[in-house]
Amino acid sequence: MSHTWIFCGIVIFFVVSCHDLIFPEDEDEPGITDTRRPVIMSSLYDKDGYGFDIIYMTNDKVSDSGYNKICNRPSVVALENFIDNDSVNLHFKYGYKNVDIYDVATYLESLRRDNDYCLYEIKANATLGALYIGPNPDIPDYAKTFSPTCLQGAVYLSEYEIRDRHKKVRMYSYWGCRGNSYKDERFSHFSESEVIKE
Repeated sequence: MSHTWIFCGIVIFFVVSCHDLIFPEDEDEPGITDTRRPVIMSSLYDKDGYGFDIIYMTNDKVSDSGYNKICNRPSVVALENFIDNDSVNLHFKYGYKNVDIYDVATYLESLRRDNDYCLYEIKANATLGALYIGPNPDIPDYAKTFSPTCLQGAVYLSEYEIRDRHKKVRMYSYWGCRGNSYKDERFSHFSESEVIKE
């Protein structure tokens, strides 16, 4: 009888040890520590330096293998090249100073050919962001300086605003500020006391 238990123990040990060989894990299946990841990070800017920083992000958590497959898809590589080769700038006639951020977001999303990632964020760069500092009738102690590293106050859109871009009512957000607006407002949306310390 003791030999039977020893034999059963050996069989169980063998089966458990070989579990990964018998039932291999799907390496594309995200694990507990996996997160959403950036697919494309780029900048659009005109000859005067006005422009936007953009991030495309995976829609879901992805494993290393799944992430590499998404990033190496021909459609993703083509989109990244299209952005980097000045084609988006050409569409906006090399001028971003007076372009609505929603128009840029809508155009960028129209270029996307895959459903595994989305335009996650678009934000005015330092040159364009500096236009969002000035007297605000609702904030007596409005911020008077703009930080080109922090970008506080620069107009931006999150993935939720981008997703809802076709709604009649558009919401404009301002980086590092509590409030938003129904139109693109080029003045301070935070007070001197709310300035983020760098």
